[in-house]
Amino acid sequence: MSLTVNVSSYISSLCYSVLRVEPYTSCSYSCMYCYAKWYRNTDIVKPNYDFISGFKECVLKLRELKLKTIPFRMATLVDPFQPIEDKYRVSRYVLKICLENSIPLILNTKSIAYTWKAWFKLISELSSKGLLLLQVTIVTPSDKISRIVEPNTPTTSERLKAIEKTLSENIPVVVRYQPLIPGASDIDSVRDLFSQFKALGVKQVIVESIRCLEDDILFLKGVLESRDVYDSVWESYALEDRVESRLRRPPLKWRLEIFKTIRDLAERFNIDFATCKEGLFNLHTAKNCCGIHLMDEEKYVLRPTLYEAWIIYRKTGKLPYYDEIISKHEGEKYIYGEKLKAYPRALRRGLKAHEKKLAKILIDEKTARHIAPSLSLRGSI
Repeated sequence: MSLTVNVSSYISSLCYSVLRVEPYTSCSYSCMYCYAKWYRNTDIVKPNYDFISGFKECVLKLRELKLKTIPFRMATLVDPFQPIEDKYRVSRYVLKICLENSIPLILNTKSIAYTWKAWFKLISELSSKGLLLLQVTIVTPSDKISRIVEPNTPTTSERLKAIEKTLSENIPVVVRYQPLIPGASDIDSVRDLFSQFKALGVKQVIVESIRCLEDDILFLKGVLESRDVYDSVWESYALEDRVESRLRRPPLKWRLEIFKTIRDLAERFNIDFATCKEGLFNLHTAKNCCGIHLMDEEKYVLRPTLYEAWIIYRKTGKLPYYDEIISKHEGEKYIYGEKLKAYPRALRRGLKAHEKKLAKILIDEKTARHIAPSLSLRGSI
């Protein structure tokens, strides 16, 4: 079982955190907007023991070889703190493995169970060593709307209280304000939400627009306040990946307008801003889109992405080839190419596949600009 996220045009070109830990086989939260439902093989929720066994084996190998790793993400297809965790404690076991072996971990959840004593102690210890970043998903400022689109999860209010407790212990928290759903919030409620983020001490907010099927668009239009964007033609999320072929997302014009508004709010409250899988690097004020820089920079490495290509593009006006990106990042902060040979096979094969995909995209300017509009040669984005 692969410890890397599946290769795709968006993930391979935009994401740093392509190493995954999936403690359970599925997720009982069943949010209507769940992206993972197109990728999971089952709806049966049970401990993913084989996966965790492979993860531990890889971690021990990394420790033996004294290699730094890209931070792992727990999780990408499930919530690690869904109710089953109270019984099986698989996610807690993962936290313990990371702590014992100095493995950097991005903890991604919309639960509040991580504040429970047995888990919170491990999270605090990982954080004190610079090995943990907590990402909490918030979809809407409204508890009422939250109950419509994610009925089995803690409310927004409950999540904010959990964030408050976490930040009071100096554990870095990034809010994933996503998916951004048209009509799920208005600008006044978003302003109030960011005011709360500021008061709590949130350092960064990540925004990503919803992507969904046509039936989901009709459902949202029916249950949320009417918005012109639902009458617009939503663009295809697809490039060449068959699994994405039916997915739609709001048009770029709408995304740019709302993202700029939210970015301006974030700047007003001195909160770093980034987008996720949008390629709108020119809007970013955060050092790293995931917030990885909030961890100890001596404890992890990164992989090159289109963001590194964009930095070069800003200076030269030309989209660089992959080799050009590598030549600019020859230090220890990034792993690529020959460096990957030293890594365990469970990581090496996946990371090489992601690298190959990114290199291919960089020689296809049309695709690269579709994935990352900031790479427009016109400079108009």
